[in-house]
Amino acid sequence: MKASKSIFVVILLLVSIHIQSQGEKSGLIRGMEKHKLNDYLGAVNEYSKGLRLDPTNAMLYDERGASRLKLGDTKGALKDFRKAMQIDSSYSSPYFKRGNYWHGERKFSKAIEDYSTAISLKSSDAKVFFNRATCYYLLRDYTKSIDDLNQAISLEPNHSHAYKNRAMIHYKQGDFPNAISDYNQVIINSPNDASAYLRRGHSKQMLGKFTAAIKDYNSAILIRRSYTAVYNKRAVCRYETGFFKGSIADCNVVLRSKPKNKLALYYRGLSKSKLGKVVSACSDLNKSAELGYSSAVEAVKSNCK
Repeated sequence: MKASKSIFVVILLLVSIHIQSQGEKSGLIRGMEKHKLNDYLGAVNEYSKGLRLDPTNAMLYDERGASRLKLGDTKGALKDFRKAMQIDSSYSSPYFKRGNYWHGERKFSKAIEDYSTAISLKSSDAKVFFNRATCYYLLRDYTKSIDDLNQAISLEPNHSHAYKNRAMIHYKQGDFPNAISDYNQVIINSPNDASAYLRRGHSKQMLGKFTAAIKDYNSAILIRRSYTAVYNKRAVCRYETGFFKGSIADCNVVLRSKPKNKLALYYRGLSKSKLGKVVSACSDLNKSAELGYSSAVEAVKSNCK
């Protein structure tokens, strides 16, 4: 009789544990599903139900914190992240999510601290390296940013944004060959990225490869016809390759939307001068000089005596 009672108690205990486990799992799954559907309040309610069954579940606190952030409940979210960290100090996710919060608040040093902890706990996540790289970039620590981008690319070889950000740093530093190399990869991964063609084209232009630059500018314009910055840069390259009518046409596009663009006025003036249209050329060059473009001041002295 006693043995039967003991067996019955054990069975009840196992059933209770199973029901509790299923409740935790269903709360977590339903919460995640609602979060994906942008039903953040519904997600919070599901996670809370799960936590009533198991108040020491770090994942439930972590996910509830993410949903609370979406609802604008910053205080509640940060409290949930801290609770998840206290329950399981080896769990990287709440550090990553809190790092993202600090990142969004432009508190980059705090974000870096949380991302660094997340990396120390789990060093195989490209997203964390990428986000920390962005913080270093915004703090103008380009060396550390490139180190993290290298790690992100190593972990995720087709990480287009990591290539793009690394290319931008190379570009800013005047390392145009490496910028071109990275933009090559960006374009392979994202062939409709007009800005990548623009930046790669300008990198080639800075190396004096004007014809190659024009090809990239042509591609950028095919993708985005109203990309004014591309017409400005292509006008320069067309001038440098002796295609003066083409340069004038590009400058005209720019000046229709930005009539005081001093670079477009300058190159249109130079191109007109090459075609023997001296009066019209000098009008453009004078306007550019009046707008403060120093090269135009010198051009007026040389071409408009």
